Amino acid sequence: MTSPPSYRALLAPSGVRLLFAGSALGRVSFGMGPIGVVTLLGVTHGAFGVAGVAMGAYAFGSVVSGPARSWWTVRVGHGRAVLTFALISGAALVVLPAMADRAGPVWAILPAAVAGLAVPPFGALLRVGWAQRIPPEWVPRAFGLDAVMEESAFVLGPALAALALWATGAAQVVVATGIICLAGGLVIARAAGPARPDRQAAASSVRSVGRRLAWLLATFTGVGFTIGGLEVGIPAAAAAAGHPDAAGLLFALMAFASASSALIYGRIGWRRSAQTRFRAVAAVLAVTTAAAGLGAGTLAALAMLVAIGLALGPAVMTGYLLADQLVAGADRTHGAILASVACNAGAGLGAAVAGVTAAARGAAGAFVVCGLVALALTVVGAFLDHLVPDAAKPHRDKDSRPYRGDRNVA
Repeated sequence: MTSPPSYRALLAPSGVRLLFAGSALGRVSFGMGPIGVVTLLGVTHGAFGVAGVAMGAYAFGSVVSGPARSWWTVRVGHGRAVLTFALISGAALVVLPAMADRAGPVWAILPAAVAGLAVPPFGALLRVGWAQRIPPEWVPRAFGLDAVMEESAFVLGPALAALALWATGAAQVVVATGIICLAGGLVIARAAGPARPDRQAAASSVRSVGRRLAWLLATFTGVGFTIGGLEVGIPAAAAAAGHPDAAGLLFALMAFASASSALIYGRIGWRRSAQTRFRAVAAVLAVTTAAAGLGAGTLAALAMLVAIGLALGPAVMTGYLLADQLVAGADRTHGAILASVACNAGAGLGAAVAGVTAAARGAAGAFVVCGLVALALTVVGAFLDHLVPDAAKPHRDKDSRPYRGDRNVA
């Protein structure tokens, strides 16, 4: 049995450090954006209704444009695609403060929607590029490190936004978010190299990949549903307990548990298939989320929050790992982007359902409902898997050449 690779070895292949750095920058911008946009529009328009609609338009745009962004990324190559998306999305955020000063809320909502429609797939492109540059047996550990970076970025982003709000203002935070998004795209584009369109890659079908991964996407939507529910349920629970300022600490605790478990999970040589493990951790995540609504007392609530985090990291990591393993060649780009879209769509729906439920039944009801819905989606995923028997079999590439940036071939 060979020893697991060191982190230095994982980052050693050509271009990986640039991919990692660009993805980190992009994800930090994702963490900064919501705080800046919501604060800016809430102050500019005197209410947070416009801010909520703008963020909803951003999330909706990122989901509905997912297949088109995936097709374009394969059609023109990773470097050219991420640069295009970063320019459009970043520019939309940069002009949003100026547009928000104009009369009528549509001027504020439109840039947010454009930014969402063109949101760069920073995480997906990192995972695809990284997996193609290292041996297959190293990929789980690499994805574990990616999960740690993602959690860290989504903790660092809001912290930086809060600091910038205190030091400057909401408009400056939104502009900085757009600039950081563009910087992330530039770094990833440089790592990908010059565009070399590949006709064979361009012929890959987003629809066929979606059918093959239907069970995975359904289960991943459930994982995202719990994430969205937690994003609303945790602040609601903290406010109900009389400590609204504790929400940040609770998120940090969950993020630490999630990142730690993903890091350890990626080091283990599992005997069970990734498919079985994904269903198991997705089910555990759903059950613990529902159970968090039934906990009695502070200690029980904290224990459930840690348990949620311990399941969340491996669930997200395994879902992305399967999206890479179950398809081949250029279809890996489709798989990675569609998996991200499914998770984000679930998060948006989960946040909406949790918000409505929390208003009617409190934070406890939001946890229970979101957990049960996520569990139901996991069951749906298992049913869809039986409809496509070969979908769970890892695809073995005949061509073992390393990743070549914009060619997107294995």
